[in-house]
Amino acid sequence: MVRFVNAEAALKAASYRGNARLTLEILDSQIAENNAHFTVCFEEGKALSVRRDAGEKAAIHMDISEFSRFLIGAADVSALAFIRRVYGYSREDLELLGHIFYHKPCFLTEYF
Repeated sequence: MVRFVNAEAALKAASYRGNARLTLEILDSQIAENNAHFTVCFEEGKALSVRRDAGEKAAIHMDISEFSRFLIGAADVSALAFIRRVYGYSREDLELLGHIFYHKPCFLTEYF
């Protein structure tokens, strides 16, 4: 299991595919700072900017635990339909979401 404690920092450090702009709403019952709309602009696999509460409509609404799982690449967009804590996206959004949520190699070196 993985859980980001700082959603904004996670989006800044994440790997992306292609070039796009996307707004996500993250819901977190434990860390209030993560409850926000985040707009991420990325090019060539890296985030150019991550803006908090920029006033843009979210393409997807996600619980922090699902956001964490999808962002690290443990699941891709094909799994979204089976997750209750993820909603609000359309079929058109799936292609765009695939630039962020795709299978990635994951290797954690910090133990706790």
